[in-house]
Parts: sequence; structure tokens; C-alpha cells
Amino acid sequence: MSMKEIFSAIFSRKSRLASNKAKEYGLGGNMKGDGYQNGGCLVVQAFNGKALYTYRQEHAADHPENTDILKSLGMEHN
Repeated sequence: MSMKEIFSAIFSRKSRLASNKAKEYGLGGNMKGDGYQNGGCLVVQAFNGKALYTYRQEHAADHPENTDILKSLGMEHN
């Protein structure tokens, strides 16, 4: 990510909503790390290494849905 992308991502509506939600749940955090990288989520099956779920973060405030992760693990909650 460029500096412009980082700055706009931090102050985007999506980022503010995610930050407020995290505060509601009492979650901590910081802005340390390499701000030029995005992350993701990878769920791998233990015995054979098969990827059960992949999520690639496109923007700084993106995150995978918990329901999607649980579904990949066969732990769907209805």
C-alpha cells in the first residue's frame, strides 16, 4: 500500500466502523507493523495440509466473516 492508501484506509468509514466495533467488544490493538502490507486468513486442514478457507485482504479495514471461517471448519452456527 502507498502512504496515500494507508492514510485513506485508516480514516475510511469502514475502518472507523471496525474500530468502534472492536472497542465495543473491549479488544485492544495498535498501529505497529508494516503498514504497506495487507493480511488475510488461511485455514489449513491439519492432517493433509489442504486449504479449507482463504481470504485475502484488499483494504486495511477488510476482514473475513467469522461465519465463513466457522463454515470452513464445519462449525456452522444457525
